[in-house]
Amino acid sequence: RVNSLMKRDLTDLINQAWNDHISIYIRAGYRSFWEQQYALNKVMGDTSKVVLPGQSQHQFGLAIDFSTSENQQEICLYSWFENTKANRWLLENSWKYGYVQPYINGHDGVNPSAEPHHYLYVGQDIAKMYKELRDSGWKGDIFDLQKIITEITDRNLEK
Repeated sequence: RVNSLMKRDLTDLINQAWNDHISIYIRAGYRSFWEQQYALNKVMGDTSKVVLPGQSQHQFGLAIDFSTSENQQEICLYSWFENTKANRWLLENSWKYGYVQPYINGHDGVNPSAEPHHYLYVGQDIAKMYKELRDSGWKGDIFDLQKIITEITDRNLEK
């Protein structure tokens, strides 16, 4: 289950990956409060691996956990997703379809190495802006960009 806002871009991303001979699957999309609690219970309540129910990006249906047959479609810690062709393809191409890796700086206390398979849909325009900033050497994450956009928007509304 995913948010309808991202369905078309997600379909295009997966189709292009398969056209490029990359094995990629959706392992998780929307996750309810109770499904998030179950995920947290599986890691013994370790919030550096799984965030608390009510705080998960999955609850909005805009987060995707990708998997690949290269690592038996695992998405847990030490699944080695970061060493797969699918991961390399996503790092190079996901922004074209509106997806970014949100946890690059450990936002929300989530260790970035724990979530290389986790992507957040922000739309193509924001993802492109984010990629260009990162490529130019900016060290912020998508949440820092969100704060900047909000501040600019707020200033413009005050005028």
